[in-house]
Amino acid sequence: MSDVPIGFFLSVGVDSGLCTALAAELSPTPIKTFTLVYAEESSTGAKDLDRQCAKRISEIYDTEHHEERVDFAGFPDQLPAIIKHFDEPFAGVVSSYFLSRLISKHVKVTLSGDAADELFGSYLSHRLAFAVSHYLQLKQSGHSKAGEFSLFEGKPHFLSRLAEKDDWKWRYKLLVFTDEEKQRLYARYISGCMSQFDTLDHLRGYFRHVTAQDPLNRILEAEFVSFFPDQVLTYVDRLSMAHSLEVRTAYLDVDFVNYVASIPGHLKIKNGETKYILKKAALKYLPEDVVFRKKEGFLMPITQWILQDLEDYVRDTLTPARLKGHGLFDVKYVEQLVLDLYSKQSDYMDVNKVYALLVFQEWYDLYMH
Repeated sequence: MSDVPIGFFLSVGVDSGLCTALAAELSPTPIKTFTLVYAEESSTGAKDLDRQCAKRISEIYDTEHHEERVDFAGFPDQLPAIIKHFDEPFAGVVSSYFLSRLISKHVKVTLSGDAADELFGSYLSHRLAFAVSHYLQLKQSGHSKAGEFSLFEGKPHFLSRLAEKDDWKWRYKLLVFTDEEKQRLYARYISGCMSQFDTLDHLRGYFRHVTAQDPLNRILEAEFVSFFPDQVLTYVDRLSMAHSLEVRTAYLDVDFVNYVASIPGHLKIKNGETKYILKKAALKYLPEDVVFRKKEGFLMPITQWILQDLEDYVRDTLTPARLKGHGLFDVKYVEQLVLDLYSKQSDYMDVNKVYALLVFQEWYDLYMH
């Protein structure tokens, strides 16, 4: 309910698609929907499919549909403006900045699909919860097939390297920088100052008060009071309010959250299908191929851009001269991170490390230089 017209993020997954469908059935007039798309040279196959599915949902429910197009060429110029709205070096998702810019031209309040992933299970840490638990059980029993679980989503021995009895320990291994990597990253003086801070112990604090019992719900509960408010809700709020747009999410209704928290984990991720029970409910409103298609997520293709199109920008930003301006990092370590990024088959963790440093340097030059 609102005194002003409401728009809807339609990033195409089942989360925003279901919100759109329910609202369209309730609204006496066509609702407004908005989707972020990318220029052809800076898109991905999954993002193209996102656009097609969003348009399809829009047509089914006769919404007034709008698209916002962005490309990698404008990203370096836009990043400082985004950082100014954060007031801190935040290297997280920035997609909502661009989509909010479009939406604010039409409405001042919008609904998003945020929190569905965090309630029902979708991210890597969620998909790993039962896999790690099962792997450890087999290993403890001496089962001969334990090795089969070392293959996770095409990554041989991933589980065997990750598995720990304490879930906060293996969750820690998914962070961008471990404590050991941070000590190597910092300049000698800074490393000494920072040695008293322990990210692993900080993360353990969130798990210490978890009440859930099954592996998936334990991860969901811990992240719901840490990563979710500190990252997701933060970037959505700041980047939307940068354009004076208020974002709300139906999935954070208190009664709904309490109910979903009581659902067993095996109904949230079942036979590898994430958000299983939510998707089954969504079949009443959305086509099956839309509900069960692989979702890339509401992200910009930043990994592709950094690896392919923004190499010069990355190198120019992380030069020894600019890094020495603050002296916080070991220049040779940063140089090696950049060198490795462009000289080997990199994965998203390599990109995340460099992107975090890139954002920090841009923030420093804006605020401290």
